[in-house]
Amino acid sequence: MEPIFTDKQLNNMSREDLISLMKIVQEQTKKKDTEIQLLKDKQKELEFLNAMLSDRLTPMWST
Repeated sequence: MEPIFTDKQLNNMSREDLISLMKIVQEQTKKKDTEIQLLKDKQKELEFLNAMLSDRLTPMWST
């Protein structure tokens, strides 16, 4: 992934600009973390449903 800002650009930014940039990055990270957690939860639900369906579709070979 190519950097958005060069080292030179970052070094020339004011303190206020760097703080604003960090706040944006933190907010994006928080949103991505939330999305990841939602996907993990959905994956668990799907795995549970898959296990239930597998149990129901497995023929009973008891004799």
